[in-house]
Amino acid sequence: MKFKDTKRLSPVIYENDLPHEKDLFHIAPRLVPEAEKAFERFIIEKDIIIDDEWWDIQLYRCLNGYTVQDAIIDGGDCFVDGVDVTFIDDDTRYIPHLDLYIKDNAIHITGRHYFYLNFWKIKRYDEKMGRKIVGNPRFTDLSCENWMIRDLMKRSAKDNLWTKSRQKGLSEEEACDTAYDFLFYAQSQSVIIAGEEKYSDNTFRFLKRGLLYLLNTQFYKTIDKNNDKLLSTKYTGSEIHCRTAKDNPEALSSLSPSKALFEECGIWTKNLVKETAEYLKASTSAEGNKTGWIQYIATGGELENSINDVHEMFHEPEKFDLLTFKNRYSKDTTTDALTACFIPAWKFEITDEDGNSIRKESEESILKYRASANASERFKRTSQKPLTPEELFNLSSGGYFGESITQLLNERFYYISTHRDSQIEQVGRLEWKDREKPWSGVDFEHDSKGTFVQIEKPVMGVDGKPVPNLYLAGTDSYDQDEAHYSDSKGSMSIKKRFLDLQNSYNLPIAHLIERPLTSEGGAEVFYENVAKACIYYGIFGMNNIEWSNPRIFDWLVNHGFEGVLMTRPMIATANVIKQSYLQNRYGTDKSLKPHYLAILRDKLTPEYIARMFIRRQIQALAQFRYDPSGKKYNCDTTISLGLMELADKEHEFIVAKEKKTNENIKKGYRAYRTINGQLKEVYL
Repeated sequence: MKFKDTKRLSPVIYENDLPHEKDLFHIAPRLVPEAEKAFERFIIEKDIIIDDEWWDIQLYRCLNGYTVQDAIIDGGDCFVDGVDVTFIDDDTRYIPHLDLYIKDNAIHITGRHYFYLNFWKIKRYDEKMGRKIVGNPRFTDLSCENWMIRDLMKRSAKDNLWTKSRQKGLSEEEACDTAYDFLFYAQSQSVIIAGEEKYSDNTFRFLKRGLLYLLNTQFYKTIDKNNDKLLSTKYTGSEIHCRTAKDNPEALSSLSPSKALFEECGIWTKNLVKETAEYLKASTSAEGNKTGWIQYIATGGELENSINDVHEMFHEPEKFDLLTFKNRYSKDTTTDALTACFIPAWKFEITDEDGNSIRKESEESILKYRASANASERFKRTSQKPLTPEELFNLSSGGYFGESITQLLNERFYYISTHRDSQIEQVGRLEWKDREKPWSGVDFEHDSKGTFVQIEKPVMGVDGKPVPNLYLAGTDSYDQDEAHYSDSKGSMSIKKRFLDLQNSYNLPIAHLIERPLTSEGGAEVFYENVAKACIYYGIFGMNNIEWSNPRIFDWLVNHGFEGVLMTRPMIATANVIKQSYLQNRYGTDKSLKPHYLAILRDKLTPEYIARMFIRRQIQALAQFRYDPSGKKYNCDTTISLGLMELADKEHEFIVAKEKKTNENIKKGYRAYRTINGQLKEVYL
């Protein structure tokens, strides 16, 4: 369906539906004084009258909405007949994702939308002047859908996340929606918050500008307080706060708002959006009823620190009490997951005179815009104007592993996120069976807050132990318990090698990443968890650890776990290294980093990536940067994967073989110890 003759939805602007000629509305807002006493004198001096009957009608429409007959026809790209729109009968259409019925081709817009179209002012493009000016918004199919979603939030008692491309006018609309509560509901409290001050301040400025353009209306309220952080009315007790979260999740703890707008959620500090919302939600309900709504906005090209948070909220909307939508814009048509709301770039890119988006022309224009840029700029343009959610959440412009590999990683990451049967990660922690006898084994315990992820438990032989040589690992460790100027963590990646065709093979099977605080036990907790993981998967002599932080080696040796360590790889003394200063018996020197990263890059074939299931490993690879000069993005997870693949390269001729009988099995757990200067197999 699409809309026709949409100017009828703005009767005050286009239909000459105006008050008496001497009403204040006919005086330009800039000429109307703000101060209360000056305003009263102005009314008397100008002999102004108030057309109460007309304003009562406008108030009714602003509260209850407005209906226009014969405003819908077949066709259109925003609401596709037979896809987004179903026909109940010859006279009734139904839009499932909005839970909206449309009868007899009449369109009913909400009161908030009517107020926005007829009284609110925004900065918008003016075709005649060829630039942006302050004026009334025009009706568009996208804006209509947005206002219907806001109405759906109230009816469903749900919050909402918008993920979108740039320049879709949401901040202007949200400024109006926030002002609506301020003007039409006494004692309302709203808040605009962002991770960085400039984003909340920007929307707050939009709001204040819009209010000033209401000075000639009967909707304007006398202002009591007006500063950079607070706006309040004198007689109705309504408030609008402007806040910045920065690193404080309790930034809104003193408020109990009916509306909270979280601006540019992708730029917040990691986890801060979720934590701030969690603190706020306690004050947005009363006696079992929802009293406050949270609106989240995340813009393409602005997904940085909190991309993981936004991605999680988008793909698990029910977990965050958000509106859910069928993922109808995904490039992958097999996706079966519900998501939060996504606005593709083609909407409101090119429209007809009635505000209907024209998809084909819009997409062609966007793709042409992308094609005219180099690779790096093309990635930026794609993420700023995404046509699919996959493009919105693209993790990198190519990085160390190149554009084609990064694209495969992006696609794999998104595929897992939208296909439940591929979400096989098990999150938890590893626990000793008997702490006093660590070689007796390790158990996996499910824990949603755990730091260990596996996709399979170890394959066990008939002796009840993991199959020898089937698993190996790479570990990127650290020495200092806490790093005040780094977010570096300890990372261990574990790979499953080939056993037989009945088993999965050649894939990362588990991942540990953490940096416990000193109060939690510090680095030694990580070292112990590395030892647990080795025993859990039967990794002996095949855990390749970078030597740059040697404290973990001392800890493992001193606690009887020397046998898990991989000796220095042969590549360290090969011709590829012209001069080696290595004195260590175990581990891999950091000077080999370019070489094991090259090995990792060669491993990242389409077939290999298709066997990856651990999303944080996939994401780390897509985002990886490396600059030997020192200005680098050094990803612990990618380094551990590189060390893991170096270990695999080093042991490629060692065969994993499952014991078939119990005959001649040595009792105890196979391990390695240095005896008389030589590493030997022992049973403990």
